[in-house]
Amino acid sequence: MERDIDDDLTIMWKHMEDALCLKEEDKERAMKQLQKQYRNRHHHLYQTYIQNKGRPNDVHPQDWNWLINNKWNDSKFKERSLKNKVSRSKQEMKSVIGTKSIVQKTFGMKEESKSEEWPSALEVWKATRMKSNGNWCIPNGEEIMDNLKIVGEVYEEEISKAPVPLVKHFSFVLGTTPNHSQGMGTISITKKNIERQIIQNELENAQKIASDLELEVQKLNSIIQNQEETNAQLHNELQSQRQLIEDQELVLRTQRDQMKKILK
Repeated sequence: MERDIDDDLTIMWKHMEDALCLKEEDKERAMKQLQKQYRNRHHHLYQTYIQNKGRPNDVHPQDWNWLINNKWNDSKFKERSLKNKVSRSKQEMKSVIGTKSIVQKTFGMKEESKSEEWPSALEVWKATRMKSNGNWCIPNGEEIMDNLKIVGEVYEEEISKAPVPLVKHFSFVLGTTPNHSQGMGTISITKKNIERQIIQNELENAQKIASDLELEVQKLNSIIQNQEETNAQLHNELQSQRQLIEDQELVLRTQRDQMKKILK
């Protein structure tokens, strides 16, 4: 079975375009986000497969078998996957949030707090570098946390006046490079990236709404099908009752005719 990722993404774009009333000029940014979400989705499915957790309920068996036979068991895919794994293990700034970017996590923290203020560098560092068991995912995690605390006290006023305080805070401790905010990953929190993140969140929300609607449609279809089956059963029962009544009426007419003959 042939599968074309570009065709799948084109279909996704059409759905998003209709759901969000997007314009053609939004397509490039939206498609980049769709491609990223597409890769993330594939990554999570692959992790489910290699951990022997079985096929997720929201994946069609035919699609699941295609991924196993045509992609995940392909020698080139396995070789590329191994190289990527080795490359990730060499990263100096590991995080504990998987395929989600640190900017995404930060943006999510801001939305969850329902505040106009960005979370602090300390909060972001802990949320992205500390494991659930309280251990750091990098050897110097605790040291950097202590340095962030000290710098935060010494440069509190300067940090607070920055457009995005946590980026300034990280720059004091981890330094800066062109187009890169240390501690925040390869993409810094800029106005452009915030707008991009807003579009991504809208796309994710639209996908969730579409998924929820699909479930509701399935439920309604099931209810309608059950109702139709019930109606059909009632119809058959009514037909049987009518036939029974007609048979009884015929018997009664026959008996009346016989009685008339006897009385004569």
